Amino acid sequence: MLPTHGYGTFRRLMLGSVTAKVLHTAKCPVWTGVHMEHVPRMEDIGFHRVLCAIDLGKQSCPTLAWAKKFAEEFGAELQIVYALPEASHEPAGSHDSADAQNKLIRDATEKIEAIKTCVGAEAATFILPDEVASAVCECAAREKSDLLVIGRSVTPGVMGRLKANAYSIIRQSPCPVVSV
Repeated sequence: MLPTHGYGTFRRLMLGSVTAKVLHTAKCPVWTGVHMEHVPRMEDIGFHRVLCAIDLGKQSCPTLAWAKKFAEEFGAELQIVYALPEASHEPAGSHDSADAQNKLIRDATEKIEAIKTCVGAEAATFILPDEVASAVCECAAREKSDLLVIGRSVTPGVMGRLKANAYSIIRQSPCPVVSV
């Protein structure tokens, strides 16, 4: 488990160099948490809701499988969130834009159901037409999630194993984040 520098107006923009390096290179799940100066007593820590954010990429099945196993071990409710930023950019009001948004949501729903079937997961699913980090973090706050599970890229590159959205999610999350 690694703390992040998620407190204060300026420091909220940084993760910390050690945490960033670990997130870029680690091949195992990494647990991060902001506001670690307010850690509850061990006996007061519980996991009732686990929210898994997926992007429909090849890391979605392993990410959801990890979240499912964690939720089962702690008797927690598993939920899934998928952000659909392209649906938030559709101009409002026209019949065509509503049809386009509905098609995007239907397509995402079908893909999410396939991922859930692949993993054998039963979970409530939220498809939110918003930017990724905002949608994921707002959903975690609204659902009072105790843990947020996100995926990391399986291929190294300029961003390492951590995609750009992951930094924003980790920094803004109202609860600890495990990146798988």
